[in-house]
Amino acid sequence: MTSIGTTHDPTTIRARAGIDCAITASHQCELIEYRDDGTEKTTRTTIPSTAAGMDALTRMLTAVSVPVDVIAEPTSMTWVGIHAAVGTAGARFYLIGTKHSARLRAAVAGKNKSDVIDAHLLAKALDLFDLEPLARDEGGAEAIKRSALSRADARVHLDQCWRRLRSYVAATVPDIDKILAGSRTRTLAVLGRWPDLRALARARRATVAGVLREHSYCGGRHEQIADQLRGAASDWVRILDGYYDLGFWQIKVAGMLEDIDDATRRFDRYSEQLQQLWHAFYGPDELLLSVPGTGPVTAATIRGWLGDGSRFARAEDFAAYCGFTPSNWSSGTMEHKHRAITKEGPSALRMAVFLAANAARRSDPQLARFYHRLMVEQGQHHNKAVCAVARKLAERIWVVVDRCQPYQYRDDDGVVIDVAQARSIVRERYAVPEQIRARHRSHTTAQRRARLVA
Repeated sequence: MTSIGTTHDPTTIRARAGIDCAITASHQCELIEYRDDGTEKTTRTTIPSTAAGMDALTRMLTAVSVPVDVIAEPTSMTWVGIHAAVGTAGARFYLIGTKHSARLRAAVAGKNKSDVIDAHLLAKALDLFDLEPLARDEGGAEAIKRSALSRADARVHLDQCWRRLRSYVAATVPDIDKILAGSRTRTLAVLGRWPDLRALARARRATVAGVLREHSYCGGRHEQIADQLRGAASDWVRILDGYYDLGFWQIKVAGMLEDIDDATRRFDRYSEQLQQLWHAFYGPDELLLSVPGTGPVTAATIRGWLGDGSRFARAEDFAAYCGFTPSNWSSGTMEHKHRAITKEGPSALRMAVFLAANAARRSDPQLARFYHRLMVEQGQHHNKAVCAVARKLAERIWVVVDRCQPYQYRDDDGVVIDVAQARSIVRERYAVPEQIRARHRSHTTAQRRARLVA
């Protein structure tokens, strides 16, 4: 028997969209509408990266009867326009890191990869990962964050230019590199004045010593090092004459020095911009500067991601976002808890907190005691111990910002003390013996050598 009744039109109860961003081609989008009868309606489309494409994306999302959750990967800066289009449509926008998306693809699609597959997997990402919607920048945190990232990239480029110069000098005239002892200021001062080996060989002893004295301490051995440099330059001019074009050597070194100057100016420009934005939105920021180890650069960088702290519900959440939480691994009944940190968060933020922690363990007695125990009693490596300190410091940073109360130094008994007393306690009780640091350094060197011959 067939019953006759009214047909029920399925209603969309929730909707999600995955967008695989492309830099030059069109974005791939998959929209999944989940109905109240258990069915799904899937719409696949391409979205041009033009302004007209962003308007089309807004219209498509607005046509859905419920707010849409849109998930995308942060491919370069292509997500910026998509974020604006999604926000105009009243939808929520999520960014998923490449690590998460790679795990999702490996688990669901194996090694298969295409734009359509990526868009489909991104639409399903909220079922597996706990993501926070990307909020619209209201307090300048996004601008500070972008300046901090640009400054970090500029610093990496500056270090690359420096290593390129030193590698070239060490490969062609190793004696000079050894005499300069890897000092950046000393190397740039000498080669900046004498990029030509022949000119350095002819230079007066007093002139070379004067340049060294102006830019480097040299342990008071300025005249002796000047003689060594002049002698090494003369020897290599004699050795390379007729076998290597010394004029090309001069042009090569001068070009590398220009690259370093350009990278330095770019780094200084981003540093100045970061400081201006930080002061514009947070003023003197005495609250964050009260935390031990934080200076103008680290405080500004931390503010870019922390903001007023409201985006993180707990101190542990901010520490986990920084990537200092130890990763875990388990299989069946086996579990390995003592693994490396997750490194899930932004590298620029993690480096800022790491540098602050390395300075804070010299002035805060409680953090110094924790670092001392890891180094002396447990035999941990310096970097691993500082990462553990950084996790505690990240939690304290969140508490300071959340409570709007300056940082308080406390002794082992929890009594509030001033900075001078705190540093005195650290020097008297928690100084790590030099032999322990030397033991860790030799152990690390032995491990590296073992990997080379394995």
